[in-house]
Amino acid sequence: MGVVIPDLPVEEAGEVQTVAQARTVDVILLAAPTSTDARLARIGAAASGFIYCVSTTGVTGVRASLRSGLPEFVARVRHHTDLPFAVGFGVSTIEQAAEVATYADGVIIGSALVEMVGAGESLDGSPDPAATACRLGSFLREADAAIAAAEEAT
Repeated sequence: MGVVIPDLPVEEAGEVQTVAQARTVDVILLAAPTSTDARLARIGAAASGFIYCVSTTGVTGVRASLRSGLPEFVARVRHHTDLPFAVGFGVSTIEQAAEVATYADGVIIGSALVEMVGAGESLDGSPDPAATACRLGSFLREADAAIAAAEEAT
């Protein structure tokens, strides 16, 4: 089990990690594309569970395309840790998820799912949880198949 605290810098994670480790909970640290190699080394040394690689600068959200240089950033992170890592923040489409899966250990598609839930209305504008669950299930099955195919191809 793990917890992601987005605004927790590695320099301030010690106390949280101590409490979490006593309860066998990993504190998932974030690495940004702007992180220096020295900072990535600190993150790699302090992290547990996995490392969350932020795919872009700025805020999370649906993006039309992935940041250029993302595979190189992921390679830099890999150089500083043996832990698995997942890429998120701005991974919005099935195609993007499949691409990321060719060079990362995991893919996080949060904002696209949140948008689907937010758009989960019936024709009269009332909430339609069943239709939303179907859309989410379909999207996730397609993403899973595309990621598996991309992983097999590499």
